[in-house]
Amino acid sequence: MMKIKQRGRAIILYFCISILLSLFCVRVYSLSRRFPPATVENYLCGESVNIDAKGKYTDGKTVENTFQITAFNFKVYTKSELIGEHQLKEDDIPEDRFPQYEKRVLMLKASIKNTSQTEQVLELYNVNMQCATLGWSSEVDLDWFKTMNAANPKMSLQPSIKPGETLTMFLPYEIDNDNLTNHDFNKIDKEKFDLVLSLYPKKKLINLNY
Repeated sequence: MMKIKQRGRAIILYFCISILLSLFCVRVYSLSRRFPPATVENYLCGESVNIDAKGKYTDGKTVENTFQITAFNFKVYTKSELIGEHQLKEDDIPEDRFPQYEKRVLMLKASIKNTSQTEQVLELYNVNMQCATLGWSSEVDLDWFKTMNAANPKMSLQPSIKPGETLTMFLPYEIDNDNLTNHDFNKIDKEKFDLVLSLYPKKKLINLNY
């Protein structure tokens, strides 16, 4: 009698689990149809890429193909290399807030043109850099951004750009050895880096050094 009861409970348990699994699969299928995977578009350094304007300055709406961005002159620097090559003054160098970590500055120049008919604001804090093999990504480093663009009157992570106007600025990103092995960090200049311009529904990447 006990065996029959136990078997009955097991059948009921399996039945409930099967129902839950079925509901889960239906939900996943429904979401995948509603939100399909992003389409990945890869571009090369030097190619002009169209990007949208989206954010608080567009009332949350997406204004398609508002800007054209071209990336060039990507380079990996140590702090001393960056200071020497760009002849930075001691007063201009950002304070090192985490001196216990070794760092590299990943920097490129970007040409950004407003191709629309109205003045638009580009939100550069949405333009990130990634290294897929290391699982690393970062937004623009504000301190180095201010230093490298100090002579630029439009220096801002939210520049307002007039129709037909083109801005050229440095985009610096900082990476440290906090979450990387020494082996990975010491070969940073051999890794593949991308500038991430958008994530969904199209993931637009500029392949910076490959």
